[in-house]
Amino acid sequence: MNPLLLAWKASRFLPGSVIRGIAAAGAWIAWLRHGKGVRRMEDNYRRVTGLEGRALRRLSRAGMASAARYYAETFEVAKLSGEQIDARVRCEIPDRIREALESDGRLVVVLGHSGNWDLVGGFTSRNIASVISVAEVLKPREVFDAFGRLPEHVAMPTRA
Repeated sequence: MNPLLLAWKASRFLPGSVIRGIAAAGAWIAWLRHGKGVRRMEDNYRRVTGLEGRALRRLSRAGMASAARYYAETFEVAKLSGEQIDARVRCEIPDRIREALESDGRLVVVLGHSGNWDLVGGFTSRNIASVISVAEVLKPREVFDAFGRLPEHVAMPTRA
């Protein structure tokens, strides 16, 4: 079984604090091993920031920690009720978005990889407007299938 899927299945039986601790330890170990994924991250950071040496390694360590927090939170979203999702999100809607929603109820928003969009999408679907998620098909397919079901848990259908 894919390690990510194994972690997700195991997370169903663990409290959030344990999941976050395991994720943080895993990120630290992966960073120390300096494997292919960490090297790719550092190459990307180097291109964007121009950093080298220790500064680049510090940034990649922070990047791994951030990714671990994201996955831990994603694992946890699958266990949250609608009320718990609502309690975790603070939303300020700009006037132009509110006006677009009020005029015909439709709006296309493109979001980058800058947060847990399953959490925000769940909040939005419950409180503002229906949301449809468009997702990249991941490999292996079993990972995509598992993660593709997560938005549906928070009332956000997915299109691949």
